[in-house]
Amino acid sequence: MKKRISILLFPLLLYAESSLFKSKTMGIEISPIRLILQESDIHTFSGGFSYFLTEQNVELHFPLYFEQEKGDKYNTQTITFDMEYRKFINNSLYVGGLFRVAKLWGGKNDKSTTKFGVGGSIGYRFFYKNSLYYGIGASYTRYIKGENHIFGYGGIDMTHFDNDTKAIFELEFLKIGYAF
Repeated sequence: MKKRISILLFPLLLYAESSLFKSKTMGIEISPIRLILQESDIHTFSGGFSYFLTEQNVELHFPLYFEQEKGDKYNTQTITFDMEYRKFINNSLYVGGLFRVAKLWGGKNDKSTTKFGVGGSIGYRFFYKNSLYYGIGASYTRYIKGENHIFGYGGIDMTHFDNDTKAIFELEFLKIGYAF
């Protein structure tokens, strides 16, 4: 299956239109949805930094995610840091690979773990002449090192509110960025 997907995507990776970012080499972004959808017991932040390799139509993306969940008898915190390589197939569509480091601590038994994972992504970026951009996308990450389910969860996380699972499928609805 992986071989078939690679064979199908390879011709797309070779095709790239003119430089996406023109003279812009860096960008910062934030997820306003995470800031708006705060709950009384769960607080999250998602943002990132990008370095654009304009000649290659590549973005080196460094997302950061923070979550804090407070219960009556526990406090759980999660920080993830990703390093993602995004190759733009045309002026907006990209495919990528990523490496993730996650640190989780707290819970009812005050445990902690550091996890390492690898994954892939696909997405779409909308770029504007005033240096603003926003994106949508999906990624799948599987942890290859570190303890899973130490806080009692199971399955594949579909919300990115639970990095205690072995695999995470994330949907990025809207991240707003500024290139400079």
